[in-house]
Amino acid sequence: MHRKLLSTFAILIALATSGISQETSVLFVGNSHTFYNDLPGLFEGLATSGFHDVYVGESTVGGSTLSFHTSYASTLNEIQERDWDHVVLQEHSLFPVIPHWRDESFYPSARFLDSLITDTGSNTAFYLTQGWENAEGPYCIEDYCSPKFDGYFSMQADATAAYRNISNELGALLVPAGEAWSAALSVNPDLELWAFDGYHPSLEGSYLSACTFYAHIFEESPYGLEFFGGLNLQTALFYQQIAWQVTGASEEAPSLLACLYPAYPNPFNPSTEIRFELDLPARVHLAIFNIAGRQVRELYTERFLDAGEHGYTWRGRDDEGNALPSGIYLLRLQAGEVSREAKLTLLK
Repeated sequence: MHRKLLSTFAILIALATSGISQETSVLFVGNSHTFYNDLPGLFEGLATSGFHDVYVGESTVGGSTLSFHTSYASTLNEIQERDWDHVVLQEHSLFPVIPHWRDESFYPSARFLDSLITDTGSNTAFYLTQGWENAEGPYCIEDYCSPKFDGYFSMQADATAAYRNISNELGALLVPAGEAWSAALSVNPDLELWAFDGYHPSLEGSYLSACTFYAHIFEESPYGLEFFGGLNLQTALFYQQIAWQVTGASEEAPSLLACLYPAYPNPFNPSTEIRFELDLPARVHLAIFNIAGRQVRELYTERFLDAGEHGYTWRGRDDEGNALPSGIYLLRLQAGEVSREAKLTLLK
């Protein structure tokens, strides 16, 4: 009887421990773009919310470059301390966009650190940071300068190319947080992703980057995680969705535009109700076109709407308030990069 109880107890222990996830260890190496708003802590909070057991380390020094970290004792000791699942390398934001410093500092330092990381049995990852909010330039360090930029998106394009080149060369994971910023700003250009200085991240920006780390390291969507990092529910869900979109697997997550319902009544006279539903907050454009393709009525002009169901009653009039003649009209709804169309028939 005693032996049978011990056997039953052993089975219960095995069942209980079988569901325990293996620990994922991540070391963040970089500067203030990493430690601002505690990006490693935000990532850890998301991971815990997703039932992942994580160990997070950090070696960050304000203003530092990867060249600095190649001889910084604290970083070298951290890398060799354990077999990390991922050691994340984050370069100074200007070095990837200044050709001289990209080729003579960023790339050689990345190669050196990657060899050290892989020699310990760990894996290298790169943190593709965001461009500056109102990037102009040229920006110079000593006698070497970046190109002139037309704003955030052009600086981001150069940074993205530099990070992609080195990550492809080394076969390393690229966490494209900067691309997630671009995707979010394409939906809503008024997002406050930067801090007051225009180059460090705000809490929203850091949270979006942390969501991107979650999506790429665990290869699963952060959408629906209950860790909001101090943001409200709607904002956090929006950033969770955007982060998953840039993995290339966004078809598994809800789209911004959930549904454009059939207008009712249709045919109509004198008015019809247009209804649609958003899974996430989005910038919406809603317009009516005649059969020749000319816009006759703009109902929403790039209006930012919350998630949920929305409706608009169109009374068959143009932008000047004139009653339109009977005929077939085209309704076009766009939310972010997603669009839907429907035919409306006005009968008098």
